[in-house]
Amino acid sequence: LKLFRNGVLIAKGNASGEIAAGFGNVFVGRYGHLIVDEVRFWSRALTQQEIRAGMNVPLTGNESGLEAYYPLEKTTKDQTGHGNDGLRMYRELFSPGKM
Repeated sequence: LKLFRNGVLIAKGNASGEIAAGFGNVFVGRYGHLIVDEVRFWSRALTQQEIRAGMNVPLTGNESGLEAYYPLEKTTKDQTGHGNDGLRMYRELFSPGKM
């Protein structure tokens, strides 16, 4: 597993076993004051080069392998059409984007 922030590898580790797929919650920005521009979930691991090349490029939602896409522009609706809509749970706010 590898975790990237702004296209830079910040943590990595090994894991084994199957990933439990199904219904459940994913929390983004939990605990603390964080600014999250958008969230993307892919069906495959992207390389660091792919992450860097695409991190400042808005997606259409139809990209191959894109499972869920949340640009967080006044909505938490999944832009892929897969129906994986999100919701705000605490005191999250939408702010004007920088792009």
